[in-house]
Amino acid sequence: MFKCLHWNEVESETVNPVIGRKVIAGDRLMIVRHEMKKGAVIPLHQHVHEQITWIQTGRVRLWAGGTETDLEVDGVSCVPSDAPHKLEDTVAFDVFTPLREDFMKRS
Repeated sequence: MFKCLHWNEVESETVNPVIGRKVIAGDRLMIVRHEMKKGAVIPLHQHVHEQITWIQTGRVRLWAGGTETDLEVDGVSCVPSDAPHKLEDTVAFDVFTPLREDFMKRS
């Protein structure tokens, strides 16, 4: 189905007191807006999903594949499937394929 949305129309989910998340999903691809306050950390994790992260505001320190990289506004990272990574303190857009079922809102 063809969708046209604005982020202001998408309901925000509170992941924890310092991380919010908005999700827009198609059939096989999704984009997630993570809003992380200062001090927020998404711990080291990995998943089968391929991920591209674009930094909209702030600065992020990304740990992936045994290296540490700082990205600032308009920085982009490509995280392959099953690569361990973590990030912190930013507003970032993540694109995933396949869909992250764990991010889909449950009714």
